[in-house]
Amino acid sequence: MASVALINPWNFHEEGIAYRSEQLMHIWRNPPMGLVLLATELCEVGHDVTICDLERDLVVNGGDLQATLAGLRKSLEKIQPDFVGVTILSVRYLEAQRIVELCDKLRCNMAHNPKIVVGNIHSTVEPEATLRDNPAVDVAFVGEADKPFLHLVNGEPIEEISGVAFRQDKSIVVKPPWYAPNLDELPFPNWNFIDVEFYTAPSYAAHARTKRPAHSLDIIISRGCPYRCTFCAYNKMRYRWNSPEYVVKNIEYMLDNFNIDSMYFLDSSIGNNRKQLEAICKILIEKGLNNRFHWSANMRCNQVDEELLRQMWRAGCRKLFYGFESGSQRVLDAMKKGCTVEQNEKVAHLHRKLEFPYHASMIMGFVGETVEDLEMTLRWLERARPPIVGVNTYVPLPGSEDYYELKKTGKVKVEDPRIWRMIGEVNNPNAPIFCNIPSALFWKYFDEMKALAEKLRREAQNSRMWKEM
Repeated sequence: MASVALINPWNFHEEGIAYRSEQLMHIWRNPPMGLVLLATELCEVGHDVTICDLERDLVVNGGDLQATLAGLRKSLEKIQPDFVGVTILSVRYLEAQRIVELCDKLRCNMAHNPKIVVGNIHSTVEPEATLRDNPAVDVAFVGEADKPFLHLVNGEPIEEISGVAFRQDKSIVVKPPWYAPNLDELPFPNWNFIDVEFYTAPSYAAHARTKRPAHSLDIIISRGCPYRCTFCAYNKMRYRWNSPEYVVKNIEYMLDNFNIDSMYFLDSSIGNNRKQLEAICKILIEKGLNNRFHWSANMRCNQVDEELLRQMWRAGCRKLFYGFESGSQRVLDAMKKGCTVEQNEKVAHLHRKLEFPYHASMIMGFVGETVEDLEMTLRWLERARPPIVGVNTYVPLPGSEDYYELKKTGKVKVEDPRIWRMIGEVNNPNAPIFCNIPSALFWKYFDEMKALAEKLRREAQNSRMWKEM
C-alpha cells in the first residue's frame, strides 16, 4: 500500500500575525473538508495518509512562515510519501506553487521519489496552465478527485484514469472531468485526520454568535448547483444530493464523535432540493437531534416560505445566508440570479416577522453596474433592514461564466499568477474594478454601504432579531 501526504496551503493574510486567544474566537475557519474526505477514502482501502495542514500550523506557529515550512519539510522527510497531493484554491495559488517547489526539492532525496499531484477548483478550471506553469507537478485532477486519486495511488495507468491532466511526450493531455455519481457511497469525513480541536474551538464568528461561542464543523449534503449565476462556479458541476437518511447518520456521527454543538451546511443553497430538506428536518425533529445542535446554511429567496422556515427553526436552524446581491433588478437579471428584488424583500420581511436571524450578502461592482444601480441597492437595504449585511466587491470566480468571458475579452489576464489573489477573494483593494464606475467613486459607495451595514447591525443587536445569534 502507498504512503500519501496531502497538503493544505496556508492563508497568506496570516503571515507574521501572532493571534491572541481571544482574537481567534472572532475568526471563522472552514476546515479542509475535501482533503479530509480524500484521506478518509484512501485510508479505508488501506493506504497510509497524513494531512499537513499549513493553515493551522501557521497560526499555531504565531505567523512564522519559515517555521511552518520547516515543519512541513520535517514531516515529509519522516513520512517518505509515495504521493504528495496539494489542494489549490485559486486565491492561494502562489502558496501552492511554493509548496510544490519545496516538495520538488525534497523528493530527489526521498526513498520513493514521490509523485506530486494537485487538485481542487484551480486545476479543474486551468489544467493545462497548472501543468505548464508548474513543471514539478506530475498530475492535475480535473473535477472531483475521489476515485481518480484512488486509481492513481492504486497504480493504474494514467492513460486509463478519468479526471486527470498529465504530460505525454511534449503535449498535455486533459481527460474529461470525473464527478461522483452516487454521493451516498462516499464515507463520512473522518475529521481526526486534522487537528479538529483547532477548527471546533469556541468561535463567535461562526454563525455570528454574540452571547455564546459555537463549537462548529462543516457539513455538505450535495454537490453542484442547478442555478446559473454567472459569477459562481458551483453550477459547473451536475447537481447531485445525498439521501436524507445518509445526511442524518452523518450528523449523528459528527455529534457523537466530535466536540461540537453547531454545524454549517456548505451547499450553495440548502433549499435546492426541498424534498430532501424537509425530510432532513422531519428526521432531526423525530430523533430529537434538533436539541443537540444548531445549524446555519445558505439559502435562495425563491426557495423560502413561512411554512418551510418554521419547520427549519424547529429542526435547529438558527441562521440563513442569502445572496441578495443587488437592489437593482437589471443587475440581478444580468447575473442570471433567477430571483427578483421583490422576492428578496419579501423574504427579509418574513424573517423579521418570524424573528429568524439571517445574513444578507451584497455584491458591488458587477460588470455593467452603474451608480444608479448602487443607489438602488442602498435604498433597498434601507427598506429591508437586514440584521447582518456582508458587503462584497465583485469577483469573477475562476470557473464561472463571467470568468471565461472576461478572460476571453482580455479583462482578466491570467499570465500573472498574482491575479489569482485578486479574482479569488472579495474586497481586495488592489483588484480590478469590472464596472464602469470611477475607482474613487466606487470606493466611496463601498464605504457608504459598509457604514449602513454597521448601522443595521447595531439596530439589530437591540432587537429580537438577534436573540439566537
